[in-house]
Amino acid sequence: MSDFVNEAASHGVVNEAGYGKYYTHEAFHGLGLEVEEAPFLHDTIMKENMVMSVESGIYIPNKMGIRLEDVVVVTDAGPKVLTHAPREIFVS
Repeated sequence: MSDFVNEAASHGVVNEAGYGKYYTHEAFHGLGLEVEEAPFLHDTIMKENMVMSVESGIYIPNKMGIRLEDVVVVTDAGPKVLTHAPREIFVS
């Protein structure tokens, strides 16, 4: 199985939106015995049954921040997203 996520692609979307300087952490990491563990996907070839957190976070100092995080398992048919949280933003 070839890798299906790309750190540069993730950062590219955020950069194009004008928030690149506020995206200061890894976009992907492994899940297993630790909350955040290797692989961090810089040059990792994904293999079947690997479980990853795919996350994007933008943090604007003294204003706001947001992080969207999904858990994904690699299958022989490609990635399968295990999280299904709503993406609507509610302001009260």
